[in-house]
Amino acid sequence: MGWTFSHQTKKDLIDELSGDRRFTNYEGRTVTKICLHHKTTKEDDYFVLWTVNYVQVEGEDPTEYIGCDLLMKDTYSTKVSWGYKPMDESMGPCYYSCPLKFLKQVSSGKSVNQEWREKVRQYHKKAK
Repeated sequence: MGWTFSHQTKKDLIDELSGDRRFTNYEGRTVTKICLHHKTTKEDDYFVLWTVNYVQVEGEDPTEYIGCDLLMKDTYSTKVSWGYKPMDESMGPCYYSCPLKFLKQVSSGKSVNQEWREKVRQYHKKAK
């Protein structure tokens, strides 16, 4: 998946990505996404927005997942323009500053990636 840019500030983008949303998916089912927690960290050239999301798709059991959105300023635009690249832990992102408490909150489900979680734990051990 690529990057999405819009003419908004970093704060507005974080507010949008960490906000609660209700929408209709491509199958015509209602999706409710609630952001339970979020935190922004800095990694190299990016800001990383970590989220714990509760998602209910009409007709399915609810699930929770850890989101990892990379945030970057468009330096080529003449207007304020921040963009994001959405990921979640199932994709095994190569960023590991996810808060440890997020791992405890989302302990099961199809998005849980044990290999990535171990790298998050190692990152935090080295940071101490």
